[in-house]
Amino acid sequence: MKYVIVFIVLICILYYIAVSIYTNRSDIDVVISHYKEDLSWVDTLIPKHARVFIYSKSDLYPNCKRNFYHYKLDNIGRCDHTYLYHIIHNYYSKSRDHILFLPGSCDLWYKNIQLYLLIYNISNYDFNNILSVPNNTLWQKYDNINNLNKYCSTHNNNKQTNCELIKYKFNSLEEFGKHFNIDITHRTHQGMFSIKKHVIYNRTYEYYNDMLNIMNTGDNILNGHFLERCWYNVFITNK
Repeated sequence: MKYVIVFIVLICILYYIAVSIYTNRSDIDVVISHYKEDLSWVDTLIPKHARVFIYSKSDLYPNCKRNFYHYKLDNIGRCDHTYLYHIIHNYYSKSRDHILFLPGSCDLWYKNIQLYLLIYNISNYDFNNILSVPNNTLWQKYDNINNLNKYCSTHNNNKQTNCELIKYKFNSLEEFGKHFNIDITHRTHQGMFSIKKHVIYNRTYEYYNDMLNIMNTGDNILNGHFLERCWYNVFITNK
């Protein structure tokens, strides 16, 4: 237990060092999908000159104190719907060079660690998801997403009574990938990643809009989990 505490303390120290390194950068956009989470972490963990966009899917107003752009969305599609919405509505506008997509639940310790690593490496990769893994047979068997029938939120503020997943149009990750011309070489997880803005334009505005249209059938949808696994190859294509 002592070593676990030491490890967590070291991670926190490294995190704050990373944030201090990037604190004066003005080339980062941060997109946050918010439901009922406490967003006070935004004040301390996001570089102070980053431009912050918060999309809320409940009546709870974000409780962070820094300046941010705030938008209210219907409670559908969870964070993946939010990210698509932001991409579409800013496709022809001047986004900053680096974009960080985050769920509101980054106050959870294991997402804190991922956030630290994303910020620290934000200039190093066109796309970065800390839990991205090759789409090999072993991981396919472990992930088993095609047999996923229920999903309950991991954040205490977002607990729901009905965890049944809503299926629409696609019964498998492979069907989803084929429909959207995604060659799934990697699977990404937990809905938090960074990109360089130029990779957005590997796909058309119409492509993202078509994808958004299958994310609006409810809150807890299976298509959201399919898209969560596919973000790497949505942006990083083999063409």
